[in-house]
Amino acid sequence: MHPSTAEAYENLAQAHVNEDKTEDATNAYAKAINIHKTVLGNGHPHTKELMNILHILKCEKTAKAMNEHALAVKAKGDLEKALQLFQEALDVSKKIFGDVHPRTAAVYENISAVQVEQGLLKDGIAASAEALKIRRRAHGDDHTDTKRRIWKRMDLC
Repeated sequence: MHPSTAEAYENLAQAHVNEDKTEDATNAYAKAINIHKTVLGNGHPHTKELMNILHILKCEKTAKAMNEHALAVKAKGDLEKALQLFQEALDVSKKIFGDVHPRTAAVYENISAVQVEQGLLKDGIAASAEALKIRRRAHGDDHTDTKRRIWKRMDLC
């Protein structure tokens, strides 16, 4: 076990994060942490930093899984249950990512879609507006993702 091996695992983990491969990133960070615990010890600042990153990744995985489960329930046509699950996913996303994060905006967009499908247009438009506000704050008005959402929201009105 050598620090350069741990560094290689950290680099690999970051590459997996960039490719949205959370499971692979989690495994690579775990290997790096095990090496750092052996070489540097549990109390070392870098070991603690990596442990914090791993915890955040696991939370992100949970939030993503909740959102995907709600999408599956929506696809089966149970809109009431889907809306409840999206609300729970929104609570978790806000805790993990905060109020101004694209993943939080994505959950708002899913809530909006369910509400529109339920005929709750006023609520759906409000959720869509919240998602757009978040994307504007996170990316700015000129970002491609924001512009696409502006056009999508205009379809609701």
